Amino acid sequence: MHTATLTPTEAQEELRETVRRFFERTCPPERLRELVASDTGYDRAAWDQMAGQLGLHAIAVPEEYGGMGYGLAELAVVLEEMGRMLVPGPFLGTALLAVTALQASGDEPMMGELLPAITAGECRAAVATTGPQGSWLGVPEVMAAPEGDGWLLSGRAGFVIDALAANTLLVFAATPAGEGLFVVDPEDVGLTRRALASLDPTRRLAALHLDRVPARPVGAPDDGQRIRGIVTDHAAVGLAAELVGVGQRSLDLAVDYAKNRYQFGRAIAGFQAIKHMAAEMAVSLELARSQLAYATAVVGTEDFPAAASFAKSSAGACVFAVTVDAIQIHGGLGFTEECDLHFYYKRAKSNQLMFGDEVFHRQQILARTGL
Repeated sequence: MHTATLTPTEAQEELRETVRRFFERTCPPERLRELVASDTGYDRAAWDQMAGQLGLHAIAVPEEYGGMGYGLAELAVVLEEMGRMLVPGPFLGTALLAVTALQASGDEPMMGELLPAITAGECRAAVATTGPQGSWLGVPEVMAAPEGDGWLLSGRAGFVIDALAANTLLVFAATPAGEGLFVVDPEDVGLTRRALASLDPTRRLAALHLDRVPARPVGAPDDGQRIRGIVTDHAAVGLAAELVGVGQRSLDLAVDYAKNRYQFGRAIAGFQAIKHMAAEMAVSLELARSQLAYATAVVGTEDFPAAASFAKSSAGACVFAVTVDAIQIHGGLGFTEECDLHFYYKRAKSNQLMFGDEVFHRQQILARTGL
């Protein structure tokens, strides 16, 4: 039986305090609005600091490749704090999706090439896991054809997280032997990246069109389906971690506002209806946090796939409801662009849908537990 600790370790709490201070300093609300309106969409100087000074990119990278050798639990701490401040940038695509895909492939030469570059902050990666219709169970509509000693990729992929900022792309594609994973250069003339209109302005998505793009295989050409399954489960937990951060910040903003908003000569925090709403928000958020803690505790065991779906389905439903209630507590102000909560509402809804909503993951839970 797998034994795991569900409470944070001292090292994880220290990590949380460090990254929280860093993100509060580098991405306060006014800075977030500047980044959302910028061409790049994220702070490159902060990205370099995250890699060089804090070593955040290296958290889940094995030590033999220059990383820290930690795991999903520590990465979830960082992602939760990033969700709390809505820190934009290609961290999810690089430090979680790409690192997970590379390790799952078992391709030592490719890991030796890319993981040290990720650790140093030089490699900004994105992983194309879906087709243009956004089915989280379906492979991208990309075909890989052998050409001499290499491969050529043609087709389309959609809803690729962080693809616009990436200088390395990992693409799942169909091969004559099955599904495979390939690495391509996003600057190749045969590859087009198109920005997609997105509900969440703090996370940019792109569609890819590939026309005979040279590619190198990552792992065996028929092992892509297994790798993609691992990436999808880790993505679900990573997004759940972000959601917990989003929910906690939304609750904090709502409570602070209620304490300082006066009606009928008293703070609205004293009204029973507001108290009940805030209590329900806190309980709902604790459910999402507990499911996340369990998922990170059982990673690498046979319980993990179902736990990942539990975490994602719980966080998606709970946190979106928390952001809705936070807006309601703010009254008319909550529905304006001046209120920061609209960013949290949009991130909550986007994350709720990304890599499968709660209906999708509940179906996965039934299948994975044999119910």
